[in-house]
Amino acid sequence: MNRLRAPSCLLFTSVVGLAQTFRPSIPKAWDDSDTTSFELPLARADQSPRYPAAAEYYAMPVREVYRTYQLYVARKEPPGYFDSLLQKEPEFLFDPSSCAVLARAEVRI
Repeated sequence: MNRLRAPSCLLFTSVVGLAQTFRPSIPKAWDDSDTTSFELPLARADQSPRYPAAAEYYAMPVREVYRTYQLYVARKEPPGYFDSLLQKEPEFLFDPSSCAVLARAEVRI
């Protein structure tokens, strides 16, 4: 009897797993009510830091991050290393369009 339960249980969990769609819960990183509690206010209120509102924060363009390469001292650099770097094109370190999780979640970065 137990031999029959294991395959049927496996079949049930695989069918249920296929029927569900991936919907990640992505929290907001910037909230207007939370930014007021980042720091204690200074004695002079006019010199306290002002953080951008959530609308301003999310309207900022995404900063492009490029691949970086190791920096050598001139006399310890491998032969032809700098010339090889000059021939390379700038390469994005992270491309949101290639990220499968973000594509499935339909999140606009």
